[in-house]
Amino acid sequence: MRVGDYLKANRQQPVTCTPEESVEAVAARLSSHNIGAMPVCGAGGALVGVISERDLVRAFAKDSARLREKRVRDLMSREVITCAPGDSTALAEKLMNEHRIRHLPVVDGVKLIGMLSIRDAIVARLHETRDEVNVLRDAVIAARHAWAAASARRRRQVECEGNGCQIPTAAAIRVTRPARLLRKSERGPTRKSSVARPKPTSTCRSSPR
Repeated sequence: MRVGDYLKANRQQPVTCTPEESVEAVAARLSSHNIGAMPVCGAGGALVGVISERDLVRAFAKDSARLREKRVRDLMSREVITCAPGDSTALAEKLMNEHRIRHLPVVDGVKLIGMLSIRDAIVARLHETRDEVNVLRDAVIAARHAWAAASARRRRQVECEGNGCQIPTAAAIRVTRPARLLRKSERGPTRKSSVARPKPTSTCRSSPR
């Protein structure tokens, strides 16, 4: 499954912030939307960074007293790993595992399209695996039915040969259609009846005037 198809199917509306917003506002937005990371977009919707819960925790551990004074630009990650809408969810999951991240922005050029999480990638892969399992199951069922039919034919053939009979082949079987179902071109010339039918006579007599 493609990343763009997954985002379109989920109708995702990315939640973003700007570099000039306060850390307090971003933390409140992360909590209200129940998300762990947020893309930081500049003018024209261009992606300039990502800020996550991990960035907030590290900043709080480093300088909690001055955390309220900081802006998003002070804490955000500027070197962002991204993927394209045409990339597969398997590739997106691989990128997140290699770089030890849980959120991957989806960009078309420099414009943000959406945000893919590790959970989204796993769910998409599960759907793909389920579809593959269904296809393989149908193939196994069809092969099993074909094997059962071939075994039944072979068994009938062995039983018939043991009884001294012969199984007719398809070429030896001729199916004839009733005469009423034959086409006109297949029918012979029709014979007209030689007995002349009597002309109908009127039973009404005219009364004399």
